[in-house]
Amino acid sequence: MMDLNWLWSPYGLMVLLAVCAVLLLYMRHLFALKAVKALKLRGGGRSRASAGDEEEVLDGYSHLMGRAKPEIGVSSVSAEEVGFGSGLEEDRLGLLADVQQEIRELCQTLADNDGNKEDFFELFALVRSKYPRIVGHPMQGALEEFIREQAPFFLSAAELESLWD
Repeated sequence: MMDLNWLWSPYGLMVLLAVCAVLLLYMRHLFALKAVKALKLRGGGRSRASAGDEEEVLDGYSHLMGRAKPEIGVSSVSAEEVGFGSGLEEDRLGLLADVQQEIRELCQTLADNDGNKEDFFELFALVRSKYPRIVGHPMQGALEEFIREQAPFFLSAAELESLWD
């Protein structure tokens, strides 16, 4: 008769556990194959949704409980319908920020080189031609206040108004 004492050693127990694990995995695989075969025989693995809805299939298996009901206020939209912000908000973040940076650099150059108002008006005409959308912009008043703060000299309301002509 065979000596089975080696089964009770640590090595033997590990071999025994490995064989059991392989058998369990094999049985699980067979069960999954039977389940897939049964679903295919029963209806192709797809469940029909109510009239007008799309078929609900995920990885070949049907949703047994149907679609999840979205929370109140949640809706599905296509990628083309997704957008963020309005045009004014985009201007505030893009156009106005660029113009303010140009004005800041212009005023710093004038301060470093002892520039005067005439120099400012000439250089601002270049900024205005570079950014024509800024003329008549809804945020023009805020931009005038920004210019008043950045300019190294005093600008009257009439001078600020003449910048846009």
